[in-house]
Amino acid sequence: MESNTVLKFPNVSKDYISDLKYISEISTVIVSSWDGTLSLYKIIPVSGSYKISLDKQFNVGFSILSCCYSREGIYIGGVQGELTFLDFQAQVFQPIEDNKATSGIIRIIPYYNNFIVGSWDGTLQVIDHVDHSIKLVKIIENAKILTMDSSDEHLVVSTTGNKIKLYKLPLNDMNDGSLIDSVLKYQIRDIKILPDGSGYVIGSIDGRVAVEYFNDPSKQFAFRCHRKKLTDVQFVFPVNSLLFRPNSNTLFTGGADGCVSCWSLTDRRKVRQFNKIDEKSVVKMAGGDRVLFVATSDDSFKTNAIITDDIELQPSSIYLVVLDN
Repeated sequence: MESNTVLKFPNVSKDYISDLKYISEISTVIVSSWDGTLSLYKIIPVSGSYKISLDKQFNVGFSILSCCYSREGIYIGGVQGELTFLDFQAQVFQPIEDNKATSGIIRIIPYYNNFIVGSWDGTLQVIDHVDHSIKLVKIIENAKILTMDSSDEHLVVSTTGNKIKLYKLPLNDMNDGSLIDSVLKYQIRDIKILPDGSGYVIGSIDGRVAVEYFNDPSKQFAFRCHRKKLTDVQFVFPVNSLLFRPNSNTLFTGGADGCVSCWSLTDRRKVRQFNKIDEKSVVKMAGGDRVLFVATSDDSFKTNAIITDDIELQPSSIYLVVLDN
C-alpha cells in the first residue's frame, strides 16, 4: 500500500458523477453529474501542494452523462440524448441542431478540430467545432454503445453483446468499421487506446483488464485486479475506469472496491497499490504528470433487483492525489 497526499474537492454534487475531465492548459477540472450539474474547478499549485476552488457551476436542466472541453466552451451529453454546447463567451447553452441521438450520450471525444459523439442507441455523430453542426451520422445496428475512445488513426467502440467496433479515422460514409468479439467474457466498463496507438485496453465488470493490439494479436494479454480474497471466498469488483499517465505505458485502474491500482504494461506487473480512497466505488479518473483526480460515487443501485425513487445513496466525492514520482 502506498500513501500519497490526498486533497478533497469542495462543493461536489452529491449525485452520481458521470464524467471527469482535466484540462491541464487551463488548470481546470470539469465535472458532470446525473443531477444536471456541470462544475469547473481551478487547480492551483501552492507551496508544494494544491489549492482547489470551485470556479463556476451550471445547472444544465437535464441529467448529464458526458462532457468534453473545447477552447470555446464545453459539449454536454444528456441521458435522453440531449446534446448541447456551453458557450464560454456568451455564457449560454446552444442545443446542437440536427442531433440524431434518441438516448444517452455516453461519450464525447475530440478528434482534431471535430468531436465524435456516441450514444446508447448506437448512433455515432461527428460535430464540426466551428459551427457546432453535425457533419456525419453513422448507426451501429442492433447495439448499444457503452463506451469508446480514439487516437489519431483509430476509433474503438465497445457495444453490448461483448463486441468491439473498430474504425479507421477519419470517419466517412463508406467506412463501416469491423466488428470483433471482446476477449473478456463480461460487460466492458471502460476502454482506452494505448498511448502509442498500437492497441487498446478494456476493463470489465468481472475484475479483469485486457490489452489488445491492432496488428499483432499474439501480443495480447489480460490480468486480474480489484479482488478481495477472504478465507473461503473471493470478492470480485468491476473495473470502472482506466487512465494512462501522460506519455507513458503506466495504467491506472479504478474499481468498485474504492481502490486505485497502478500497472506497468511494459513489465506486465502492478507497480503501486494506493490506499483505499473511500467506501464508495471509483467511477471516473483523470490526471496529468503529477496529479491524479478520482471521483467516487455510490453505485450500489446497479446491483439492486428493483430501483425505486426513494433509494438513498451516499454522496459523491472527488479527490486530488499527488503523485510523488
